[in-house]
Amino acid sequence: MMREKGRDKPEECECPKCQFTVPKQAGLSCGSRMCPKCGTTMLNKRSTG
Repeated sequence: MMREKGRDKPEECECPKCQFTVPKQAGLSCGSRMCPKCGTTMLNKRSTG
């Protein structure tokens, strides 16, 4: 079964502490990024829909 390109991949990284979001960058995991507002490790944010 083929998946639509990018369908299951996060489009943004989100801070679990302050909910600040940044666009996902190819080749860079959200977990390796720090929130520019509060310094917390970012998490994947899955699009809804």
